[in-house]
Amino acid sequence: MRVLKSHGCYLTDKMKHEKRGAIYNKVFYIILLIGSSVLLLEFLHDLVFFGDQNRLLLAISIGFFAASFIVSRRGKRHDIQGLKYQKGMMGEASVADALKKLDDSYLVINDLLIKDGSGNIDHIILGPNGIFAVETKSLRGDIGCNGDEWTRHAKGSSSVINLESPSLQVKRNAAAIGQLLHSASTGDIGKRKNLFVDCIVVFTDPKAHLELERPTVPVLKLEDLCNYVRHFRSDDRYSSKELEAIAKILLDNSK
Repeated sequence: MRVLKSHGCYLTDKMKHEKRGAIYNKVFYIILLIGSSVLLLEFLHDLVFFGDQNRLLLAISIGFFAASFIVSRRGKRHDIQGLKYQKGMMGEASVADALKKLDDSYLVINDLLIKDGSGNIDHIILGPNGIFAVETKSLRGDIGCNGDEWTRHAKGSSSVINLESPSLQVKRNAAAIGQLLHSASTGDIGKRKNLFVDCIVVFTDPKAHLELERPTVPVLKLEDLCNYVRHFRSDDRYSSKELEAIAKILLDNSK
């Protein structure tokens, strides 16, 4: 397996953005909490020593305290999102590592962001037996799939969460890749090639329990990915020259 593009900065930038947001909100929270405490102490001081009930001072103190609570919750949301992106980075890294088991007839592009595209594509595998778009998920718990509808039931929780559909996401990515290749393909790619992009969703966490019903794309655990790609049967076969040409189109049209 030859890596033509290692991990980019999409998830890294997202994680850094969330961490900065968490830090800013924590600092603002402390400032608001201190301000609320100072104003409350001032109100109590005037009340005890002078019998003066400065209701405006009390109202501002309560307002600062309420604002600090809101800011604190925002900071926690940034923390949660930051951890989510960090786990996503680890999941993508584990897929990239697993793909090293493929031989050098396969080319791999990681973390590609196509110009005018709607999001990053976790992995693109270019092989003699096909083109694959891979969507990586690092979730754990009971993952349910019914067609393109996905749910998650985390361990220790009684609630079932509706997930953004990874199958729809990978199909959108595959369609974007296919559209780009058809519009930009050259004579280096056989004219009879369909340039069809196959979809794969991979779950990397060993504690993910998959409950699949009529999935619209192949859904795999990490340990099954390479065998699936190796033994995949396609109507098209690609030469090394054609794969290099396809890779060049993708990289030339990426951000």
